[in-house]
Amino acid sequence: MSIYSQSDIRKMTTAEGIVTADCQFCGAHYEFEPKTLGFEASETR
Repeated sequence: MSIYSQSDIRKMTTAEGIVTADCQFCGAHYEFEPKTLGFEASETR
């Protein structure tokens, strides 16, 4: 996730405030709390 910009992280954040990502290699779906990524989903867009 460290390769993504703050703008990218915002786009991956759902309405519920969870960051989602899908692995293009294995197809796994991941969900993260924004705080664990050093990003607050409620920041100004």
